[in-house]
Amino acid sequence: MKEKRTARRQEYKDRQRQEIMAAALELFSARGYHQVSMQDIAHGAEFAVGTLYKFFNNKEELYRAIILDLSEKFSAALAHALTQGEDEYERLVNYLKIGGEIFMANTQAVSLYFVETRGARFNLRVGLDEEVMSQYDQILEWLSKVFASGIENGIFRSLDPDYLARSLDSLACTFLFAWLDDSQKYPYEKSLKMIDEMFFHNILVADYVKS
Repeated sequence: MKEKRTARRQEYKDRQRQEIMAAALELFSARGYHQVSMQDIAHGAEFAVGTLYKFFNNKEELYRAIILDLSEKFSAALAHALTQGEDEYERLVNYLKIGGEIFMANTQAVSLYFVETRGARFNLRVGLDEEVMSQYDQILEWLSKVFASGIENGIFRSLDPDYLARSLDSLACTFLFAWLDDSQKYPYEKSLKMIDEMFFHNILVADYVKS
């Protein structure tokens, strides 16, 4: 009985923490980090300010928790995408599709994440950047390994896998942000076709046959 009560109490705390983080994410995304106070977040989450401080010592710590949580979720989804497909080419195409779906379904969260990983970062306490960037580097490393495997299996031309990984990632990001600016002018479905024409058709071996 005591264990059940402890489990229920922990579940309640976890739910409160997630509700606070969700309210903070919405406010940070809408107004920007510097324009949001702990009082604003408490109001948005419908908690007393004191409740927020039971979970986070300050706004920076709350922001760090959000970014790290997002980074872990995105990394896990993209890592899974790279395992789906008959060969390396299909896995990379699947990675682009899943990455696009994640981006388009979580524009507020993704925008905040990209500010931290690839854009103009503001100076938080030491630690967050390294943790998040480490996960981003891990994604590039996974991509690089898929390219290396594809080269070894005779699917891709013999080019530097790291350069290929960074090129594909940059191209995908460019089109995703173009979609964010004007989804009618830059539908992501068309972008995937363009990436296939501009990128993959130049690195696939001439006699590549889809599995």
